[in-house]
Amino acid sequence: MRRRSIRFQLILNSLMVILLPLVLFAGYSFWQMYRFNPDEFAQLLFILSVAFAATAILSIILSVNIAEKFTIPLERITTAARRIAAGRLSERVHVRTDNEIDVVGLALNHLASRLEEKLEEVTAEKQKLQLILEHMDNAVLLFDNHGCLLEANRSANLWFNLRPAMLGQHNINALGNSQIDSALKEALVSMRLQQITFKSSLPGLPKIFQGSLIPLPGADGSPTGVLAVFHDITSFKILQERQADFVANASHELSTPLTAIRGFAETLVDGAADQPEESRRFAAIILTEAERMQRLVQDLLQLAKIEAVEYRQTIDCQPTLVQPLLSSIVQELAPAWTQKRIDLSVDLPAEPLRAMTNADMLKQVLVNLIDNAVKYTPDGGFIRIAAYPAGERIHFSVKDSGIGIPAEDLPRIFNRFYRADKSRNRAVSGTGLGLAIVKHLLDALGSTIEVDSQLHNGTTFRFSLPNAAPTPS
Repeated sequence: MRRRSIRFQLILNSLMVILLPLVLFAGYSFWQMYRFNPDEFAQLLFILSVAFAATAILSIILSVNIAEKFTIPLERITTAARRIAAGRLSERVHVRTDNEIDVVGLALNHLASRLEEKLEEVTAEKQKLQLILEHMDNAVLLFDNHGCLLEANRSANLWFNLRPAMLGQHNINALGNSQIDSALKEALVSMRLQQITFKSSLPGLPKIFQGSLIPLPGADGSPTGVLAVFHDITSFKILQERQADFVANASHELSTPLTAIRGFAETLVDGAADQPEESRRFAAIILTEAERMQRLVQDLLQLAKIEAVEYRQTIDCQPTLVQPLLSSIVQELAPAWTQKRIDLSVDLPAEPLRAMTNADMLKQVLVNLIDNAVKYTPDGGFIRIAAYPAGERIHFSVKDSGIGIPAEDLPRIFNRFYRADKSRNRAVSGTGLGLAIVKHLLDALGSTIEVDSQLHNGTTFRFSLPNAAPTPS
């Protein structure tokens, strides 16, 4: 309807422009002719009527042509503009009028092309940002100025057990943490960064998070929401606790022999040196405690060396005969296990076993395991040492009939200075680093150690190493 009205209006305006001067001229001619020559008026009227009719017809044809030439391109431009406004940025105008309408069409096409390019850039940036957020190790959450959860990335969904239905809910309902709610309120009121540290109350392993909450200001400076970023610092906190425990245990282990050395040295200074028997006894105690300190320092240095990346890169593994190595270890430790009347046996196959390993490191592992078994096996008990091939691996085991390890202590026996039931094992000599050294040595050799134990029923340690001469299956 609108198209017709535009076209009709354009035709009417064209007719008026063309015919109005003609009508005025004809009217004036009629009046002059009628006034001065009435006899020729009828003939002139006929001629002018024919001329007027012909002119009118030509004017209508010309007006329609002009209307079609302008209205159709304009309607195409209008339709394209509406589609572009509706989001169809790929729409283009195709008109050719050889006048200014072409310029309008080209301008609209250029505008649509620029809008399409900008939209593609914005979409690409949005996708890039979304990809970064989804693959971040940190949890990112967005809250509105009422404390309701608006957005959450993948890490946040996993850490806080969030579901899509929780979006739009208040943070207390979605996260269930009053510390986060208090920090959100403070950030919105103060318009300053807020940092918090809290433990998760969700099912599963407890985690410790550190969060930064940044208020988002609007155009007028008032807060429109809060962006929260949370870091999982559980491993860092555990490491801090272990370092603190290590320092405390190392200090305790060093202070015990130092106290004894100082006490007996002071006794000697105060006059015991005049008594030969007492002097020898005190000197022997001082020597024993000094040797204990030396062993502790050596074990600490060995642990530090094993953990060093540079050292691990220099480990040289060669085919190593197992039978002679085990035989030498058993002989070295013979005074300890024979004194306690322990039944110690070694179970080895008849054919030679060759492990692809570092001989010194394997010897240290076996010495520590067998020595540990001797210490915690009562008089008259037994120790069974075995090694056997299984395809591409050689399996080792050290089993004893000792006091055993409680189940709750098994995950921690490889920690530095850790001893199960310290009250019962206080009389057992050692630095508390033997099993820690075993674990780190095997880790450096690319192996792991397993332990089975029951209280009062003994303990079995197992590990395996590559077989330098695997038996064909």
